[in-house]
Amino acid sequence: NGFCVVACVLEADVRDEHAVHVSQIEKEIIVSIMKEEGIQGFAEVVVAPSWVEGTNYIIQLTGIGGLVPNTVLVDWPVDWPTRPKKAEDFVSILKSALTHQKAVLTIRGLETMPNESVFGTIDIWWMIHDGGFLILLSWLLVQHKIWRRCHLRVFTITATQDGVDAENAAA
Repeated sequence: NGFCVVACVLEADVRDEHAVHVSQIEKEIIVSIMKEEGIQGFAEVVVAPSWVEGTNYIIQLTGIGGLVPNTVLVDWPVDWPTRPKKAEDFVSILKSALTHQKAVLTIRGLETMPNESVFGTIDIWWMIHDGGFLILLSWLLVQHKIWRRCHLRVFTITATQDGVDAENAAA
């Protein structure tokens, strides 16, 4: 449990009164879904000319004082080979989130998340400089009844510094 903000982007002209009205309806829908699912937090719908621009608004402006989300969750662009613009937008969001010192979680197939217990392997690409956040998050994930039967597999990329090999750098 923590401070959760569920946000989406409505692509439209920011001066379009109809779009602003639709965004308010969408926000109410998100709030009702959050209540149904038992998610405590805030909902937000941003009207912006593009998904990337709106997502950047959300990353930069969400929070109150010191109460600011530290993680951005985005859907993996599964059709990126046939839609290169979607891949470029995704990379732009990753860069923006990392620039603003947010951890980034991507889920391949967000709409197909399981409702029943699954087994298999969860791959974690660990950024060593994150202080162990992704390792902790992964461990918390497998504590949940749906993911309990999964194994964690951790990958990391290290660079050689001053002649130290990758194995020693990770130790």
